[in-house]
Amino acid sequence: MLREMIERVCAAEGVMLPPLPITDKPPDRIEIRLPKEDGAELQRVASERRLKRTEWIVALVQSRLRAAPVPPLDQLNELIDIRRELRFIGKNVNQAVKALHAANMEESRLELPREAARVASMKEAIDQQIAAIGDALRGDLKYWQTDDE
Repeated sequence: MLREMIERVCAAEGVMLPPLPITDKPPDRIEIRLPKEDGAELQRVASERRLKRTEWIVALVQSRLRAAPVPPLDQLNELIDIRRELRFIGKNVNQAVKALHAANMEESRLELPREAARVASMKEAIDQQIAAIGDALRGDLKYWQTDDE
């Protein structure tokens, strides 16, 4: 009402106000009613994943609609740690490759077999980290899937 009153006064004086900015629509609000036992069970399973009940329900619906589940906090932290480890290994790989190039030079004192073993060791570490990420993601996806999938 205040906006309308200001617009009328401004229009009477020949002043046009800019249009109101378009605001994002609020998210759809859905309310469900559960028996007390189901509400308690919902609270238990949400707490196990360190989620609020609403967050758990949203994650469940999103996983069914888009196959995009929300990883629990402990898995998210694990994925962050794995990413950090992979970045560290990547830096080591770059250093090892430079060392391999230097070892190919005639006057190099670097031992080519030792540097090659270093690269092989880093490849194994990367493979382990990639497998760990896959396990975490598959575990989370499996949690949200139903028996009919």
